[in-house]
Amino acid sequence: MLADEMQPVLRTMREGGINIVAIHQHMTHEKPHYLFMHYWGKGMRRTWLKPSRMH
Repeated sequence: MLADEMQPVLRTMREGGINIVAIHQHMTHEKPHYLFMHYWGKGMRRTWLKPSRMH
C-alpha cells in the first residue's frame, strides 16, 4: 500500500477481525513510498471484511 493509505487499510482490516502482524518496507528511496503488510486471521476467508469499504 502507499504510505498515505496505511491508516484506512489498518482500520478496515481491524474492523474485519484481521490482525496486523507486521508493517515494513523492502526498498529505500522509492517514489512513491510503498509499505508491505503481513496479516493473520481465523475462520472462513469469505467472512473477512464482509462487507468492507475503505473509509
